[in-house]
Amino acid sequence: EGTPRVILQYLRGYALALYRARRNAEARLVFRDIENRGALQTSDRVEYAHVLARLDRWDEAEAVARPIPRDYASVRWAQLRGVLADHRGDWAAADAAYAEARELTVQPAPVYNNWGVSKMARGDLPGAESSFEQALIYDPDLFNAKNARSSLVLGHARGAAMLAGARAGLAVHEYAPAEVK
Repeated sequence: EGTPRVILQYLRGYALALYRARRNAEARLVFRDIENRGALQTSDRVEYAHVLARLDRWDEAEAVARPIPRDYASVRWAQLRGVLADHRGDWAAADAAYAEARELTVQPAPVYNNWGVSKMARGDLPGAESSFEQALIYDPDLFNAKNARSSLVLGHARGAAMLAGARAGLAVHEYAPAEVK
């Protein structure tokens, strides 16, 4: 009855692959297909809402996330709650969600990175600096740009690092990556 399980597994895998490839518009269509088949699981909802947030479809992301049980424990769910709270400007909820995500993972660098961007967005530059420092402690290679989106994140981190130096009264200079190597 309904869609064969193997087809649903394929669709889920395909949607996640599209998301990881940053092909969010296409991932949205696949997740919508799974939803239309009545087969959207909690983990699907989390990833689908992440896709919608990346597409700047905030109301849809909130609607897809609404049925997720509050006590559902996953790093991705906690991060999603943080991102959605950031968008609403609910900084206390964002901080609580990022803190929960940090506790749920053994690799917290991406959580600290997101938290740092969140703190920068609200003007908490010392907090952003601290979060980026924590991210680098857990993953020193986190800010090596691999694509345009990574470059944007790297720019945030460089800005925080430059700000930290300037606040400490140090002369700040920029160098091309090739010069540093």
